[in-house]
Amino acid sequence: MSELKTLVLLQLKDKLDWSFLKSKKETIFKIVFAVLKFIIITAIIYAAFYLLSYLRLLSLLPGIPIKVMTLVLSALIILSIIVCTRSLKNSLYLSKDNFILLTLPVTKSKLFLSKLCVFYIYELFRNIYYLLPFIIAYFLINTCPIYFYLWILISLVIYTLLVVTISALLSIPTLYITNAIKSVKTLDICLLIISIILIVFLIVKIILAIPENFDLMGNWGTTFWRIQDFLDQFNSNFQIFYWLFIGLICDSKGSVNVLFTTNQIVSLSVIILLIATIIIITYYSVKPLFFKMASQNFEFKKNNNKKSKSNIKLSPFISNINKEIILSFRSTEKFYSYVIVSIGIPLSILLLNKIYASMSTRLSGTYMTIAFNIMLITLMILSTSTSIAKIFSQEAGVSYLNKTNPQPYILSLTSKIILNGIIYSISLLISVIIFCSFVKLNIINSLIVFLLC
Repeated sequence: MSELKTLVLLQLKDKLDWSFLKSKKETIFKIVFAVLKFIIITAIIYAAFYLLSYLRLLSLLPGIPIKVMTLVLSALIILSIIVCTRSLKNSLYLSKDNFILLTLPVTKSKLFLSKLCVFYIYELFRNIYYLLPFIIAYFLINTCPIYFYLWILISLVIYTLLVVTISALLSIPTLYITNAIKSVKTLDICLLIISIILIVFLIVKIILAIPENFDLMGNWGTTFWRIQDFLDQFNSNFQIFYWLFIGLICDSKGSVNVLFTTNQIVSLSVIILLIATIIIITYYSVKPLFFKMASQNFEFKKNNNKKSKSNIKLSPFISNINKEIILSFRSTEKFYSYVIVSIGIPLSILLLNKIYASMSTRLSGTYMTIAFNIMLITLMILSTSTSIAKIFSQEAGVSYLNKTNPQPYILSLTSKIILNGIIYSISLLISVIIFCSFVKLNIINSLIVFLLC
């Protein structure tokens, strides 16, 4: 047990930053900041719940019904499992800590369990800001007694254990699938493009579903019953999330929330039994593969598919551009920043104008809409262009290579910003087209707006 504790503390020191404990002032600041962050998140969620309760969109009675929280819990637990599976896969099999940990004189079982314990503690801290604010806001809006808040602390431990055990079980097939996809570069690129297209398509469909000239109070009855039909259908089709909520959070009798009913005790017992079963399956199926798969990444991994490529002579300027494109697509951070910029700005403008289209505005409102669109596009382009300011400084230690480049600095600078310029220009053009289509501007005025932005 002492070896397991030592392994957990050793890894936990790298996973979580405890350096603030050395200073009393930093410790107080860290605690105050964490409490304020938690209060702000909870307050925002509570305000959203209060607005929905006040408008009586989810229930004719004050408060938030369980079937709404079932939908919220289902979204949270699915996202948690997806994120945890990916993170646990990297932590178990692809972590650089394995270089050292696998050489320590400890058994594979203790090393495997220490990895899971570390990740469980990390996930437990994360759920304090991820799940707990929703539950506390739900208890507050429904005026639940004080012992509900004590129960949620125990429930949070069980919820985190459920998520981590499921993620540990899914980590092996996830690793095999990701390795298989990455081994075929074309398949990897195609899946990435398809995923981005599907995400954009879903977001656009949701935005376009916003009705024009929407009158919430005038259409309250129709809106209310549509929401009720959707919630009833969801709870009917996905009853597992309903029973998860009852077991982990609370049950209800009529409009009153209650704890430790027969349904909750049965549901909680099933959840605990499920966790125990998954732990046993994980221990006897994943653990034997852990040492082998974790060590393959630095001992047995080989790449026999290297192919030589013929050297194509390019001009210095084109060669520099080619280099910057390759570096941009190799860096995950750069690539996704380009994707977010090229997609995020047009989607934001589409959402903004769709919201404006659902309102009845006068002539002055139309002018304000145009002004807000131009201001928003300009601010977003300027904020994303800040990355250009550090194109040389971000190269850090290798920036001295620019001095050995036998061409003027202006050509090096141009080659570095040309990709940014092309992507931002395309994003700007699409945003302006979306904006102008809503306000019905002609081609000349649209061109003026494009040049202004």
